[in-house]
Amino acid sequence: PLEKSQSWRDTMKKTHGVFTSAAAILVAGSLFAGPAHAGSKSDKFAEAIFKHDVATVKDMLLDGFRPDGKIPYRLPTKDSASGKRPALYVAAAWGNPEIVELMLNAGGKQKSAICMSAQFGWPKVTKLLLESGIKANASCKGGKPNPLLRAKEGASGKMSKGTAGKTFGTKAQFEETVKILMAAGAK
Repeated sequence: PLEKSQSWRDTMKKTHGVFTSAAAILVAGSLFAGPAHAGSKSDKFAEAIFKHDVATVKDMLLDGFRPDGKIPYRLPTKDSASGKRPALYVAAAWGNPEIVELMLNAGGKQKSAICMSAQFGWPKVTKLLLESGIKANASCKGGKPNPLLRAKEGASGKMSKGTAGKTFGTKAQFEETVKILMAAGAK
């Protein structure tokens, strides 16, 4: 449960800024298709993640939206939602470190979020998740069984049918993600 204490508000103000990753600009500018059924709080939160809208995520967390609450789930490589997943899990797939940090500071604890940051080659998000206490050897569903194997597959340029089939991470980002996971004891 998130309490809106002054220290929480100060933390949120300090972590708010403009995310300038070229990948995020590409996603938000040319590939966003948004959920077809916008309207609920979970839809609004998902849309903010898909658009890398840090301000809306921050406001909704301050208003009590749970960072592990279920939201429409859409991979960065898909145009429509397919079911619902925990918000931190979805945010890790979209790779915005500011959003992930806000969600972790608000109490997000979704262990499999690291599977998504590794699968899509987001080293900054992977590092944040590890620093929050999520284990480097977390169990992943479908495709490769752990974050390290997912990141290695991305670094090799090969993606299996068990994953999305393409990614926004560059080869260098995947390689950095592999190094971060290995330094944290991933096997």
